[in-house]
Amino acid sequence: MRAPCNLVKRSKCAIYCAVLVVTLNSVIFYKKQEDSRTCVSGVEHRSRGPIDGADPRVVALVRENYLQQPSNLPYNLSTNPKYKAAAKQDSWGLIYAYTRTMFEGHRGGVFIESGALDGEYLSNTLWLEQELGWTGLLVEPDPDSFRQMTFKHRKAWTTNTCLSRTTYPQETIHVGLRLGPGYVGNRWNYRGSSHTIGVQLGSAIYDKFLSLSEETYHTVQCFPLVSYLRALNMSTVDLLVLDMQGVEKDVLRAFLPSHPDLSVRVIVVEVTDDTPDLTFQHFMTTAGYTWVNQNKSSEWNDYIYVKRDDPDFSRISQLFKYLKTQLVK
Repeated sequence: MRAPCNLVKRSKCAIYCAVLVVTLNSVIFYKKQEDSRTCVSGVEHRSRGPIDGADPRVVALVRENYLQQPSNLPYNLSTNPKYKAAAKQDSWGLIYAYTRTMFEGHRGGVFIESGALDGEYLSNTLWLEQELGWTGLLVEPDPDSFRQMTFKHRKAWTTNTCLSRTTYPQETIHVGLRLGPGYVGNRWNYRGSSHTIGVQLGSAIYDKFLSLSEETYHTVQCFPLVSYLRALNMSTVDLLVLDMQGVEKDVLRAFLPSHPDLSVRVIVVEVTDDTPDLTFQHFMTTAGYTWVNQNKSSEWNDYIYVKRDDPDFSRISQLFKYLKTQLVK
């Protein structure tokens, strides 16, 4: 006796449904396994430690998300006479004298200036850009100062990040300083004393700025120096200026031993040491640099180093010896 047609259809439908349920369950099972493997893989990757600053993924991240191109607009520099006068005070004159002595006539060089403020005030690289056609990278972690920098239309790459004190990227808390209410002074001197949270400056002049300032706090992404160099395809930097309120030495310790294929010819390091840091001097000597001058003017210190295997080292050393005698007079 043949089963009614509708009964056969119901039986086939039930079979199809059962097959579908089994198939879906299998897909879900394997998907969960895949997700589990992905999760474990991610955990395993992170358990290996922080990702190195030279890792191609970090380099691509910097290049795609953290760099702003040089401006092609005319400069928009300050015309305020008080600002312009103050913008070349403190140790600016000494650094200018040394860098001009070395780079006079050297067109098309490359610089990196970390702690660039607004790109004009106390800038050690602006004259190189304007007079000799240099370009490079300006690094400024403070969001307000960086915003002002973008208005200057510098002919260099810019980034609102900071240089990492380690060989890997990290987030830090940036302490921005502003002149407190009721006080009169140059606001850029206070902004220039902004720093990474927890850093001890140990300097009387910075202690003064801190006591008279209001503080703001911002989370800032930091990358090792090598990440920026790889992202911008820079193999040689003619001038590296580090003015970062207390982390300069750590930045150099993280960079110099690790990347012999990258060359930095001249390094200017702002420090707040009351006496020379002999341990750091030994490190820089071992890394291949000669300390050509220490500026001890009031509380302002700057170490200037030249790489000993630089083709112009002999010429530069003689010029610097002569310049030092002139500065002492």
